[in-house]
Amino acid sequence: MSEWFWTGSSLAPQGVETWPANPAAAPVAALIAQLSEALPLDGLRLAAAALAPADPLRYDLTPDVVMTTGRRLISGLVDCLPGPARKGTVADRLWARLGGRPDPRTQTLLDHALVLLLDHDLSLSTLSARVAASLDADPYSVVAVGLNSLGGPLHSVAALAAEDLLAEITQPSDVSRAVSVRLRSGGRLPGFGHRLYPNGDPRARFLLKAIRTAGAPASRLKVIDSVIELAVSRGLPAPNVDFALASMAHVFALTRGASEAIFGVARSSGWIAHALEQYSRGERLQPRLVYLGTPRPLER
Repeated sequence: MSEWFWTGSSLAPQGVETWPANPAAAPVAALIAQLSEALPLDGLRLAAAALAPADPLRYDLTPDVVMTTGRRLISGLVDCLPGPARKGTVADRLWARLGGRPDPRTQTLLDHALVLLLDHDLSLSTLSARVAASLDADPYSVVAVGLNSLGGPLHSVAALAAEDLLAEITQPSDVSRAVSVRLRSGGRLPGFGHRLYPNGDPRARFLLKAIRTAGAPASRLKVIDSVIELAVSRGLPAPNVDFALASMAHVFALTRGASEAIFGVARSSGWIAHALEQYSRGERLQPRLVYLGTPRPLER
């Protein structure tokens, strides 16, 4: 899918489908593995910066070289994550690194998730990546900017919060208590509602349905259903893609933070596409500051 998104053609060069492992990843992976408190998204951020010096062609911004760099970069991001190494496609290796067991059904599910998350409107992380590309920053820097824009309370963190909520629930009868504790402490129910989809996030609908056909344990599916049923009964919006990713991580017992990592790897491919477009335009994205005067102090 990345090849089509980057080039507009589904005809990839020989061997590209597997995107071979990045040889520079091994020492970076060893370093990340020592950071016991690091989440997968932390590992991706560190990997994007650490892999760059090992790629002497990263400053060549001609389209073919950028696409080669993009394959090398995304492969490296995945291969730097802690977890068992596995041969195969990037999706195969990512699933293993996140603690998933090999299964054709779950691989299809992950492929669906990576495609659905590749790009989505002009999110702030994508805008940040495009601004960096407009300054001719190399692809590693572009992806690093995008990854460092994720994980805040307004972008991507809801998936991790939903993971943590689901981890507190061992059976459907625990749902009401877990949600009540979360709301009582001043939190909110993460992973529900989306400003662009008042009638429900279609990405979430697709992934939640696909999870059911991917061999998920029935007991864990009941927990997901119970959370959704409680939300619906209280008039909350439908689940969004963050909840769907968290559900995927929960039912297949993936590493904590796997939902963020899947999002980050998928969106990195999208940022490469945006960088390719921005490089070709040769224009700088530089907003202008307009002085509106000194704000008046608030009256007490």
